[in-house]
Amino acid sequence: MSEHGEAPTDQWQFDETVLRAASAFVLCEEARYNDGLSSGQRVEKLMEAQGVIMATVGPGHRVTFRDLLDRLSGDQAGSLVGIFPEEALTGPLRNLRFLDGVGVSTQEGCDLLWEAAEIFKIADKKQRRGERFTHFELESEFGQEQVFKAIKRS
Repeated sequence: MSEHGEAPTDQWQFDETVLRAASAFVLCEEARYNDGLSSGQRVEKLMEAQGVIMATVGPGHRVTFRDLLDRLSGDQAGSLVGIFPEEALTGPLRNLRFLDGVGVSTQEGCDLLWEAAEIFKIADKKQRRGERFTHFELESEFGQEQVFKAIKRS
């Protein structure tokens, strides 16, 4: 936290990075398993996923199409190791898998994508209103919204 209690920029960059990686692997899963796509459309989806990852890691780190294909199934499926810079893979990110061994989204990957998207919606709403907010406030509002949604479903 900064001296004013606001979430530091590098923390948001990390969250956005993970969100982008998760969305890239969702594109990969769609390319592999959506029967309505032609071969050309499948390649386009995979190239889009590669583009998302390349834009996320920046020009200083090369990600080849082969690097991405190697992470669609098998031992490296859904892993950021090798496609993200080593210094970006701290803590649980090193072991995080967005796809399982056959290329289907993992529960952890889906949960992470959903939670990140929900938090970004809250942050975007606050920013549009010109509100300042702290990391704690975002987490608190996220928790409140989840409780409200659970009550509403009951």
